[in-house]
Amino acid sequence: EDSIRSGSKDRRVDSLRRITDLFVADADRLSDQQIDLFDDVLGHLVKRIEGKALAELSRRLGPINNAPIEVVQRLARDDDIAVAEPILTQSARLTDNDLIEIASTKTQAHLLAISARPEIATGVTDVLLQRGSSLIFHKLAGNSGANFSESGFATLVKHSEHDGQLAEKVGLRLDVPLRLFRELLLRATEAVRSRLLALAGPESRDQIQRVLTAISEDTRHEAGFQNEHDYA
Repeated sequence: EDSIRSGSKDRRVDSLRRITDLFVADADRLSDQQIDLFDDVLGHLVKRIEGKALAELSRRLGPINNAPIEVVQRLARDDDIAVAEPILTQSARLTDNDLIEIASTKTQAHLLAISARPEIATGVTDVLLQRGSSLIFHKLAGNSGANFSESGFATLVKHSEHDGQLAEKVGLRLDVPLRLFRELLLRATEAVRSRLLALAGPESRDQIQRVLTAISEDTRHEAGFQNEHDYA
């Protein structure tokens, strides 16, 4: 408290670093009450510190599953993406509701950081797809830990129609509903279809080939029906 009230900026940064060292060294042995104490002390320091020191704190706390929760919440919502990113990308302390709130209000850089999380719930991806840029669509489509609602997949498929690289990423996922997977391949160019067949594993390749065969047969049937109609 003395350091916060009357200390210099350097002294506050030094205090933050030493307290963080102490927490990180003993994190796996601390009780909830002790973590709350660290949360309180670090929380007071964080209010008076900016820039590189906060970014360093985020990098150190991001991977720790029992990091002080109030400090983590504050860092995750920082407008400076250098501060927020390590928490948004890694921290297990953030709930789906936290992520939805941040994804609904913060910048594209914050959304991109969330899109890189090892696991993302459908409620979160729905918001990311509503607000996100093409870069975020690509990040999510390539993230095997991202889960999508059916409407989320429909959004990805719709955007894939004019984006071959996105179509490839979506087409290589194993969790796309069959109806939408068929729609994706139906809209895809021959080049994208060929790339998908070349990149897919054996199981996915068989499924892609089956859907392409079905599409081809449907096309022939439609053409035959049209010819009969024209002849009549």
